[in-house]
Amino acid sequence: MIAVILNHIEARILPSGYLGVDIFFVISGFVITASLVSTSHVRLRSSLTRFYSRRARRLLPALAVFILITSLLICLVNPGPADTLQTGIFALFGASNLELMQRSTDYFAPSTKLNAFTHTWSLGVEEQFYFVYPVLFWFARAKGVRWRAWIWLALPLFVAIAVMVVSKLMTGSYWSIIPGGFSAILPYVTYVALLFGLPLLALVKPFGSQGNQNLILWLVLLSCLSLLCFCFQFDHRFAAAYFLMPSRFWELAAGCLVFLLLDKAKFRQLVPGWVGLAVLTLITIVLFLPQGMGKVATLCIVPLTALGLVSFAGSPSVNHVLTRPLVLRIGRLSYSLYLWHWGILCLFRWTIGLHWWSIPPLLALIYLASVASYRWVEQPCRNATWLRIGRRTFWASAVALAGSTLAMQSLRAGASMLSLDQRFAGNEIQRLKRESQQFLETANPISNRFDSEQLLKQLTHDRQGAPLKRPRLYLLGDSHSQHYFEALSRQLPDYGVGLGSTGWRCGYISPADIGPLTKKWMEGCERYKQTVDRFLGDQLRPGDFVLVAHRWVEKKDARYQREVLDSLASLVSSRGGTMIAIDDVPELGVDDPLLCQKKPWRPFPLAGCTRGRSDVERDQAPFDALMHSLETVHPKFHYVKLRDLYCDDSICGPYKGALFLYKDNNHLGLQASLLGASRLASVVRGTAAAHPSPTPP
Repeated sequence: MIAVILNHIEARILPSGYLGVDIFFVISGFVITASLVSTSHVRLRSSLTRFYSRRARRLLPALAVFILITSLLICLVNPGPADTLQTGIFALFGASNLELMQRSTDYFAPSTKLNAFTHTWSLGVEEQFYFVYPVLFWFARAKGVRWRAWIWLALPLFVAIAVMVVSKLMTGSYWSIIPGGFSAILPYVTYVALLFGLPLLALVKPFGSQGNQNLILWLVLLSCLSLLCFCFQFDHRFAAAYFLMPSRFWELAAGCLVFLLLDKAKFRQLVPGWVGLAVLTLITIVLFLPQGMGKVATLCIVPLTALGLVSFAGSPSVNHVLTRPLVLRIGRLSYSLYLWHWGILCLFRWTIGLHWWSIPPLLALIYLASVASYRWVEQPCRNATWLRIGRRTFWASAVALAGSTLAMQSLRAGASMLSLDQRFAGNEIQRLKRESQQFLETANPISNRFDSEQLLKQLTHDRQGAPLKRPRLYLLGDSHSQHYFEALSRQLPDYGVGLGSTGWRCGYISPADIGPLTKKWMEGCERYKQTVDRFLGDQLRPGDFVLVAHRWVEKKDARYQREVLDSLASLVSSRGGTMIAIDDVPELGVDDPLLCQKKPWRPFPLAGCTRGRSDVERDQAPFDALMHSLETVHPKFHYVKLRDLYCDDSICGPYKGALFLYKDNNHLGLQASLLGASRLASVVRGTAAAHPSPTPP
């Protein structure tokens, strides 16, 4: 817990401190297995009723209180809390990891650092594991399975088949009845496989009535599959590896296996005392590894934690440290600490900010809130005599969830009345919200999966499906080309403006420059350039323009960028077109530009809100030199600098005079993009007048 808090306050203090969550997963599997072993119930319903009742009493009260209080406070200081409140509602039902996974595919989603419930993803992973493991545990020990149990376990399969049949009959496609089709559920196929595999796995009992041995075999098998899934998704679909339970199953199962093996082989007596100290030292070293080694660090921390569960108790020095009163007190408060630390961090970010002098009151507030939650919420609900384990707990939980959900929906409806920004800041916030909504409604969506069919449609047809007029201007690159799309469509009404942008560090770049980080977030990036090249070779006509815009900070280390842009310029010129490249916007160093607005409740604008113009020029000088060198080689290549439009004298910040420029820290709002589009339109018209295209016969 200490590692997680330090990492969330300042990642440079403990770069891999977030692995405290992975340590927690292993310990959770150990503790849950101990809880299940202690039950004496034989029937599945009795076993699950007892288990889920205890989990509900342990987790739900503190979670509901935290979400309701934090939501109320966030509504005061966050002028647009809808996404945060939605995450909170999902968190109440143990599904915030699924909601955050879905949002991770939205390139323009608000920063997770400003979402007070981002950290509840780990609770979602744990609670989803609770729906799988107790059933698996019971199957391993059950001597026979009644037919009713098989019906309930096979019900998801029946539902899936019914949905596919209805979809086929209604639309002719097996997946079209599902919003988004098969691609929408593709990241969650691992859940489906796990759900359908449980009944089948229960038939495999090579050890007969030896329940523990069967369970160990199943856990080893599922853990191997989960680990393979984690390793593959970490490199190709990072959000799925991070947020989804099947990719984390092996971590929780590691703790389960440790308990089962300890109970069987008494490993604790076989481990020398020095091993525990060595393991604790190695765990500490792993927590200091750089974030770029996340995969290796995760693969190290899980077995080390499992070995620690075996060896710590037999190591006098480690046992002495971990049983000190202060350490035990932090352990008892760990759940409340985990809940409250992130919510309070977000409140600080939205108000006074994180500074060296604000860290002590931040830590004190986290501690006091955690103590209050533990003393007045957690303990009373866990020890309440009237809240007996069984149906009464379920009914109480249902009422609590219904009431909390209703309260959250009420907060969503009344957020504008609670917001200090919207009540006391005039019409500026409303204008920003309106522009942001217009941007989302008019811009073609960017997905983290490259879809060549969708790209070609956006390049050749307007939003109503009609073919674009000639001549055309094709926007290529990453999302920094997209934020000029609507503005250029307005400034050049006599041109057909086609959008061919992508996102997540991708763009018109060489396959050799597509690094591991890009592959994590953008599936199919290498096909983007190939598709664009084929399209331009077929569709580009004399008089057409190709405009390329990139987020420079992500591309400045690309070794083959000049070669790629030189090849594109040659292709465009050979087809009688003109190529335009533009520089990048001066990027803000904050997660949300609204944090740069000085208010009584936000009195200290962050340092990252402004940059010196000389610093921006120096940062983009290599890009300028590259573009100017291409201008000298290709007569029909033009480099247009726009960043001076977004700076005031020697300072680049969120304002240009009275105009608020940004919708997030690196994408322009509509009014700001119209500034750049006006200059680009002048270049297009001037070039077209100087080099008129031949009139077709």
